[in-house]
Amino acid sequence: MPSFRLSVACTSIELDQLFPELLEVSSLFLFGAGASFGSGPCAPHPPPLGAGLFDALKNAGGIAATLPSGLADAFGDFEFGMDRFWMERNEDVPQFLRDMASYFSHFEPLAGNQYMKLVNLLGGTRKRAVFVTTNYDMLIEAAVTRSGLSVAYNSPSSDSQIGIALLKIHGSCNFWPETHRNLMFQGIHFDVSGSLILLYSRIT
Repeated sequence: MPSFRLSVACTSIELDQLFPELLEVSSLFLFGAGASFGSGPCAPHPPPLGAGLFDALKNAGGIAATLPSGLADAFGDFEFGMDRFWMERNEDVPQFLRDMASYFSHFEPLAGNQYMKLVNLLGGTRKRAVFVTTNYDMLIEAAVTRSGLSVAYNSPSSDSQIGIALLKIHGSCNFWPETHRNLMFQGIHFDVSGSLILLYSRIT
């Protein structure tokens, strides 16, 4: 039976302990919620903020369009809505997340976008830059690749073939693995005895 382990950094551990290569980095940029929305020209339009995300997903179809009004109204606060959705429609959570990933994958930066300007402004230092983002879209990836560089999701590197390191600390719309619909996760527990919080689970 296959198994996996996901490690998540605890807030008490220093970032340079996880990624010693950061000591060699010349620039580190942190993009929080709303950065992509305010990044400038995008196609088909800037990604929505949390308050408008559920309506956008509903208009796109999928699971969001099937929710009854009471549950849909809870998404006025997206995180609160997800809590209720987890409790009331748990079996639909994976597909809902895939719908959201698909939705975010369609956004692209256009000329004048601030991500593209930043990559260009970094000039000769950009290969030693690290971008950290909480955003789920791929606008940064597109901006980097259009500048002739590539993206490294793991850690900074001096290898000129790698380009800019990008840490997507809340995940990304392109991180979804291919799984069978009858996949089941079970026996989940946490180990908080060390400097890392480890999430263990078995999959069947």
